[in-house]
Amino acid sequence: MKYKWLILLLAVFVAVGVGVLVLTQPDRVKKALNQGVGKLQETRYDMPARGICARHGTPLTHPDDTLVSFRRAVEVGAHMIKFVAQPCEDGEMIVMRDPEVDRTTNGKGRVQDLTLAEIKALDAGTWKNKEFAGTQVPTLREVLRAMPKDIWIVVDMRHGRAVGREVARIVVAERRQHQVILACSSEAIAGAREVDPSLHICNMQGQANSQKYIDATIAAKADFIQLHGPPDDTFKTWLDAAKKAGLKVIYFGTDLPDEAKKVLEMGADFVVTHNAQVLVDAAVDAGVPRLVPRN
Repeated sequence: MKYKWLILLLAVFVAVGVGVLVLTQPDRVKKALNQGVGKLQETRYDMPARGICARHGTPLTHPDDTLVSFRRAVEVGAHMIKFVAQPCEDGEMIVMRDPEVDRTTNGKGRVQDLTLAEIKALDAGTWKNKEFAGTQVPTLREVLRAMPKDIWIVVDMRHGRAVGREVARIVVAERRQHQVILACSSEAIAGAREVDPSLHICNMQGQANSQKYIDATIAAKADFIQLHGPPDDTFKTWLDAAKKAGLKVIYFGTDLPDEAKKVLEMGADFVVTHNAQVLVDAAVDAGVPRLVPRN
């Protein structure tokens, strides 16, 4: 009987302690819960170990950085997509590679000077082909919600701490911590980790094929590093060094199937391309099966 009272007393003590923590440090509790959700998702979703990264979707045939372009990348079996996220005038994070809307829409002006409503009113498809007329510029939230949960999503950020923090908030709110990789500089990394220290990071600070870059990536506690070509003996040296350090290597990049196959056979984990339709087949030849999303 005395043990029953001891257990009850302990349960009350724990409940009071948790209640005090929630009241006095709500942000800390929320962050811990978010991290827990992220870890659970990682075990739930079987993420691709290697493959092809579709940069801007399938821009050779579809309008850059649009949902129709990203969905096509999924259809052809890409293992990862990569795009730039940036804030518009009222703070919403939109997906667009250029700082201006001029090239890929029927509008003009800088993204940071246009509201979300103004950007959504633009036609982001006709410039590529009339069949894409009326295609909109997507927000980061829309892209995350449209993509399967077992494809990697690389969000490239070219801004600092505040943008890193906001992108991380969106990723956590959409519960996509398990699949999003933030490709950014040290300031954006710091901002993102204020929201969730466990987010996947590709260090872009001081990008180069060098030991200094590898050491900086390790020091930043990043998961991924981005190396570039040509895929020769010198590249292989840095590729091996990065892999030995436990880093996942993203190769930037090629649109040539033979080159993509060679880089994968050398040991790179992902190859960035504009030509996912063709390079997925090259990856299959290198022993990397195309992604068939399950979630």
